[in-house]
Amino acid sequence: MLPRMSAEAPKKRLRPGRRPPSGLAHLRLRPVTGSELGTLVGHRRAMFEAIGGFSAEDLDRADPRYRRWVRGRLANGRAEAVLAWLDGAAIGSAVIWYREDQPRPSSSALRVPYLMSVYVDPAYRGRGIATRLTEFLVARARTRGFPRVLLHASRFGRSVYARLGFERTWEMRWGGPYRSLPEGPERRRGRTFQGPGRRRSPRGRLR
Repeated sequence: MLPRMSAEAPKKRLRPGRRPPSGLAHLRLRPVTGSELGTLVGHRRAMFEAIGGFSAEDLDRADPRYRRWVRGRLANGRAEAVLAWLDGAAIGSAVIWYREDQPRPSSSALRVPYLMSVYVDPAYRGRGIATRLTEFLVARARTRGFPRVLLHASRFGRSVYARLGFERTWEMRWGGPYRSLPEGPERRRGRTFQGPGRRRSPRGRLR
């Protein structure tokens, strides 16, 4: 199984306040309230169903754990969540988690923003909603003084994050995958995702 893309926030400034794409003039983004946790959990479950590799039993066990986890972090400010509303329905959501980090020579910050659980209803995809959700939460992190944002991108979100200036990093993992079932091949434009850099030709040359 190919690794997911680990990325850092763009160095360039995002473009706040630009004119929304056609059909999104009435899109509204607003913070999740306590009564909307069920929607947030449902969106995350649908995200994992789309990614694949998890049984219904896996997701049933994970839902209440995630609900408790995110509720506590939203309450103490260690996370923020946003819902996208359009046509009277919550059609997307995203979470940013200010997770604990180690001190580094270039930074004394002990937390780093981690963008996660970005989801858009399939009927509304391809209209820039995931981009709007991402920009909203990156802006929130910047408002709180954080210079970078991290994330892991599934095959569905890689093009979105790349357009926003996120860069691939080479995070590694020891041990097996989280999934209990095999995930299908990750493909971009019909070809297996190779990651950045040059590839070796059959003769061993870099190209």
